[in-house]
Parts: sequence; C-alpha cells; structure tokens
Amino acid sequence: MVILQEMPFTTVEHPAFQTFVRNLRPEFHIVSRTTLSSDCFKIYEKEKRRLEDLFKMNCGRISLTSDMWTSNQTLGYMCLTAHYITNDWKLKKHIINFKLVPSPHTGLVISDAIANCILSWNIEKRLGSITLDNLSANTVVATELQKQFKKDLLLDGKFFHVRCCAHILNLIVKDGLKVAEGAIHRIREAVKYIKSSQGRLELFMGIVKQFKMNGKKRICLDVPTRWNSTYLMLNDAIQFKDVFMRLVARDPNFEGAPTEEDWSQGIIICDFLKVFHLITEVFSQTKNPTANLYFYEIWRINMLLIEESRSSNAVVMMMALKMQEKFDKYWKECSHILAVGVVLDPRHKMNLIRYCFQTIHGNDDRASFEINKVHDVLQTLYDNYAILYGTNVFLNQVDERVSTSHGGRDENRFLHGYKEFIHGVQVTQPSKSELETYLEEKVFYDL
Repeated sequence: MVILQEMPFTTVEHPAFQTFVRNLRPEFHIVSRTTLSSDCFKIYEKEKRRLEDLFKMNCGRISLTSDMWTSNQTLGYMCLTAHYITNDWKLKKHIINFKLVPSPHTGLVISDAIANCILSWNIEKRLGSITLDNLSANTVVATELQKQFKKDLLLDGKFFHVRCCAHILNLIVKDGLKVAEGAIHRIREAVKYIKSSQGRLELFMGIVKQFKMNGKKRICLDVPTRWNSTYLMLNDAIQFKDVFMRLVARDPNFEGAPTEEDWSQGIIICDFLKVFHLITEVFSQTKNPTANLYFYEIWRINMLLIEESRSSNAVVMMMALKMQEKFDKYWKECSHILAVGVVLDPRHKMNLIRYCFQTIHGNDDRASFEINKVHDVLQTLYDNYAILYGTNVFLNQVDERVSTSHGGRDENRFLHGYKEFIHGVQVTQPSKSELETYLEEKVFYDL
C-alpha cells in the first residue's frame, strides 16, 4: 500500500492511522516506520534480482535513455530507463534508476551516476546505445561513458550516442518560432487574459454560446519551452478567432488584442507546424518500435523545409530558412545510422534510402556518396555481429502484426513517385552473404 500510494513511511506511526487499523482488526501488529522502510527495500532488491535475471535471459543488447528532472525543491534527479527486445521479439522497457544527482549537474557528474547504475545492474557488456537530449553536458556524458565501456560496445561505441529526435525537433521549431514571435505573443497574451479571471472566462464562454460554437471546447495556454504546446494553443485559439474579435467590443479592458494580421499569421504558422506536430507524435510512440520510422520522418522534415523556404509568404520562408540551418547540422550527424533502421524494414530495404537521397541531391555524386555510406555502415555492423555471434543465428518466430504506418497523415505529397521508383529497381549483383541476399530480395511495397 505504501509503495503503490507513494505514502511516507511515517504513515504507520500516525495516531489516526493506528486507530483506523485497530478498529478494523485490534490484534493486527503495526510495524514501525524503520521496519516498513526495510521491508520496502527488500521488495526492491527482490524485484531488482528478478529484472537482472530477465536481462540475462535475453540475448539482445540493452539501450538506455536518460533525462534530468528538477523537483519543486529544486533538487536534480536522473531517470535512467533500459530498453530491450526479448527473445520472443517483445519490446520492453524498465526504469532501472531514479536517483538524486548532486550539484553541479556537469557532464562528468551525470556520467559517473549513469556508469555506477550500469555497473550495479551488471549490464556493461550488453550496452547498445544511450539516447540523450541535445545539450552540451550530455555530449560530455556520452563521451565519458564511451571511453569507460568502449571495449564492450559495438564498433568501439561509434554509434553509442543517439541524440533525442524529439528534442532536436523541439530546438529546430523553437528557432523558427522566433521569426513570428510578435503574433504568437499577442495570441498568447489574449489567451492568458481570458484564463486569468473567472469573470472574463464566463464572458468569453457567453460569446461562444452566441456563436453557437462547441461549448465543451476550451482554449489552452502554452508552455514556451515546449513548441508543441504552442502549436496546440494556436490551433485552439484560431477556432475562437471570431469570439476574441467580438470580445474586443464587449470588454474595454481587453487591450493589445491580436489584430486581423496576427490571426492570419497564426493560421499560416499553425498549418506549417501541423506536420511537425504529427511527426513528434510518431517520435513519441512507446508501445511499438519506431527506429524504422525516424529516417523517413526526418526526410519529410527536410523536404518540407526545402519546399517552404521558397514560400511566397515571407514569415513562413524566414521560419523555414531559420529551421533549415539547425536541421542541416543534425541531419549530417544522424542520417546514416537512422537509415539502417529503414534498410532492416523488409518493405523498403535500400530502396527508400535511394529514393530519399536522390530526391534531395538528384542523381549526382553526392546522392551516390550518401547511399554508399549507408551501405558501408550496414555492412560494418553486419560484419561486427557476424564476428560476435556467427552468421547462422537462430531466429524465433516473429509476430507478423507489424505496423506499416509512417505516421501516415499528409505524407502522400512527399512519397509521390516512390511506388514507380521501386518498380524500376533492377537487381544486377549476385548474392554473396546473408546481408546481400536480404538486400537483393524483391521488395513488395504496399503503398
């Protein structure tokens, strides 16, 4: 009860609780808070041993994700989560540490905390990768961990550090939003004005009823550090544009209200951000694997930014150009390893990779270089696994109910021509290894 309800250990010593228990069962012996604390730790140790045995039973590697969280007491906590695939191909994750980290939260301090956790769980020889936010301190964290566990990592840890795609996308979009911060600020202040007073909210909802709009729909205020909440705020506020405009005449204190131009900009920005919002939802899935989706979604972003950088709307064009600057840096760092996930999707193999790079670079040498680079990375990984495990690895029966969605909505214009492209692919090379056999099998892609 104490664990599930997150109750303090002192609960058992509170007179009211003791009276309550005695009334239920007078002969029940209530343990002390010290004993209760000890019992909880025994349960923790028991569950930890069970999870350690579970890690040992599964032959795959364990990938980690980590993030810092600050409590309302301004104390810094680190959460470390282990992700792995079981022998029967089930995706699993477990929080293996939630720990107070002493200040200052430098890269060295955080890396020491993570390393100690890895060693305490005896998973140092099973590490696959670690995914962290794109902060300078986290670069130090990944570098230090790579040095410490280098001999046990694949390819000496070349692909050990994975930068969080959702966080990168957040940084990219926040850069773009700075271009239109004037209109967004005025819409935000209008929403804040309504929500800061019950009387104003009642007046606002009264106008909503006059317009015979959905009274259950509510406006929300964004968190400036999270761009997707800004998108949701704009999306909701735009639906009540006419109500805000009427409120200007009904409430003399409603000063600095968004202008017609602000609302027009808001609509354009909201339409532009919709694709990014949908892609963030794809990145944030937790119930099914998403590694095979990242490259495609990142490519969609690139194509959208290229397209909108030529927009006739000056605001959208400036946003796209601003976002492209940061995107290019990230794309160069992650495109090849993310592409491996697509190649291992039997619906695509190398075909989607060729199509994506050729739509970006055309059929010139740059496209060929990028495609060959992906193939080299894949071959290197395959060779490394072949050395570690041999080429004839036993495969369990795989559940065939695999998601075929790329996040699906509004994507047809980005994949126009892909179906024709894969039908034109000709296999000309004889197979030489299991990897090449896989890559050379015909792809049956159902668009």
